[in-house]
Amino acid sequence: MSALSSPDFLQRAEAAAADLLRLSPAYAEAYKHLAMVLEEMGRLDEAFAFFQRHAELAFGAKAHSAPPPAVTPGDGGPPIQAIFHEALQRHQAGELAKAEILYRQTLASKLPLAEQVLIINRSA
Repeated sequence: MSALSSPDFLQRAEAAAADLLRLSPAYAEAYKHLAMVLEEMGRLDEAFAFFQRHAELAFGAKAHSAPPPAVTPGDGGPPIQAIFHEALQRHQAGELAKAEILYRQTLASKLPLAEQVLIINRSA
C-alpha cells in the first residue's frame, strides 16, 4: 500500500476537498477530486454523485438518476460502459497495462469527447 492510498491520507484528502467545496461550491475540479478520493475508499455511490456534480459544472451535463443507455462501438463489440468498467476494475487491481488498453479502446470509440467524459463520470 502506498502512502497515497493509506486510510489516514485518504481521510485527510476527503476532509480537504470537503473544506474546499464549502469555500467554493461551484469549483468543479473539487468535486472530481473528492469523487476520486471516495472511489479509492470504496465509497462508490458517494463518488458517483460527486462525479455527476463535476460533470454538471464542468460540461453542463444534466443529472441522470438512471444509468446511461449502452453505447456499442461501431464493430458491434461490448458496450463502451462495460469496457470502461472492466478498465477501472483492472486499474484498481493493479493490472495497469491491461487497463490502459481498455481505456484506449474507450477513448478510441467514435463518440464525441463530451459523451465519452459523461460515460466515464457515470461509470465511476
